[in-house]
Amino acid sequence: MAPLLLVDGDRNFGKALAIALELDGIPVVTSPDVEDALRRLARQAFGACLVDCFLPGADALFSCLAKLAGIRVFATGTYPEVLAGAARRHPWITTLQKPFAPSAIAARLAGPVRP
Repeated sequence: MAPLLLVDGDRNFGKALAIALELDGIPVVTSPDVEDALRRLARQAFGACLVDCFLPGADALFSCLAKLAGIRVFATGTYPEVLAGAARRHPWITTLQKPFAPSAIAARLAGPVRP
């Protein structure tokens, strides 16, 4: 299974989520910001990417991810209106409002991948 790229500036949240997902057998690579995520995407293939849509540059990252076939993309955030805006701009992403259970990601990883 290709790893999930977790892009979130909250180190504690990212670390806790990565541990929980890895315990469920999902390999995770964490990234603290969009610039680091873009560098990682240039060097490595990922099966999924989870992005805090409140991060500066998140829309640019979503646009980059739209060009990659076979990757599931999740937008997370605390505010429903921010998530709704991201979903309007990028209708192919899956939104997850924080807090959410790691099992919500695992269940969605089992679903179909967009072309």
